[in-house]
Amino acid sequence: MNPSPNAATPCPTSTPAAGLATRPVAGDGALAGHHGGFTLVELLIVVAVVSILSAIAYPMYDSQLTKSQRVEARTALMRSAQMLERSFTQNAGYPETVAGFNALYGVAAGSSVYSDVERPGNQSRAHFRLDYVPGAAPGPGLAPLAYTVRATPLPAARVDADCGTYSLNDRGQQTVTGPNPNNVCWR
Repeated sequence: MNPSPNAATPCPTSTPAAGLATRPVAGDGALAGHHGGFTLVELLIVVAVVSILSAIAYPMYDSQLTKSQRVEARTALMRSAQMLERSFTQNAGYPETVAGFNALYGVAAGSSVYSDVERPGNQSRAHFRLDYVPGAAPGPGLAPLAYTVRATPLPAARVDADCGTYSLNDRGQQTVTGPNPNNVCWR
């Protein structure tokens, strides 16, 4: 019997030539023990990139935290000055005592006033304590015509070697106890 020209002939099984390896196919179990992962070179590259980024980013982040605390101190002192000037306008003088200063903030006498704008009697989110020093009264029974308010860093505040304690007085004079008062603290 002659096979017809259209009949399919079986394909001979091919075997690899001697010494040639075959590529394993994923479904045949050859890769069962192989887990996809990263090479040592890839991990070293990632570590190097992260190190470079953190070397640049962390100092900038640290600087921004310090700047934000400086703004907090300045804002608290300017707010105090505004409240004291309003008191001066209404009472023909500044508060005579720390208790009078605390009353401007709605804080009980004997308590401290802090730099937290929303809750000046609460230390939890503040970085500075506000200290009021009334000036001398011009005569008996008269209110003081001068003051100084200080923003003293709390222990939880970042150490700011440039600025330290901020002060503002009735004449608008701005000072700090740090070595760089004019360069960075009141800007």
